[in-house]
Amino acid sequence: MYALLAESTSYEHFKEYLVQLLSPVYYNLGWLESSATNATQRFLRALIMGAACKFGLPDCVLKAQQLYLVEMTSLKTHNQIADDFQQLVYCTGIEAGGDAEWGFALRRFNGSTKAMERHRLLAALACTKNASILLKLLEESVSSPTISAVEMQLAISSVAKNPVGKTFTLSFVTNNWKRVNAKLSGSSYITRRLITDVTDCLSSEKELKQLEEFVENSEERSIKSVAWFRALQKTKANVLWLRKNHHTINSWLTLATRH
Repeated sequence: MYALLAESTSYEHFKEYLVQLLSPVYYNLGWLESSATNATQRFLRALIMGAACKFGLPDCVLKAQQLYLVEMTSLKTHNQIADDFQQLVYCTGIEAGGDAEWGFALRRFNGSTKAMERHRLLAALACTKNASILLKLLEESVSSPTISAVEMQLAISSVAKNPVGKTFTLSFVTNNWKRVNAKLSGSSYITRRLITDVTDCLSSEKELKQLEEFVENSEERSIKSVAWFRALQKTKANVLWLRKNHHTINSWLTLATRH
């Protein structure tokens, strides 16, 4: 639901409310693992830490920034961050940082040949709040021969999930659909995944109109697919849901976060 509220007046209250819920669990779990930590506890810790940093719990953001800085200044070339925390540390370090933090991740991405590491770094590169960098990332994901179709889909999907990049990702994909579709090379699974991720959280009248014009007015066969029409129906449902429920949600969140 947070993505649907990202451009609404409720978003800051929503983040504040989630931080209130997450704080006790976050401080109880902590960042340090013990020898008794099992797989379920590790998964829970990573999930809670990721959400806490995502929604701005100050202690979580600070700790992630510190770990990212250590990684940036280390003389070692291999990753020193625990596997469970790599994604949230990369993302938070880049989101809260600037050009230096983003550039470090880009250099490490370009120098990596390990698929999992490249995917983690690529998703983290999309966490920046700098719109111009996000647009550059979208363009590079399509035009660069060193970025695969799967990585292009991941980059575009990750930018679309960033509140800063949500709307212009739709514009980028619709304006460059022939290029994007050509790189997908007819892979129906990756295509469906990309379309779903780009459109899943669209919720404004403007976004709905843009998507309608793209789907209904185009003669491109690839646009007349089930995936695009499902995306259009989902967006219509999102707009209606937000129109119907936003006032109630906003009032409730305002009361819930009143100090």
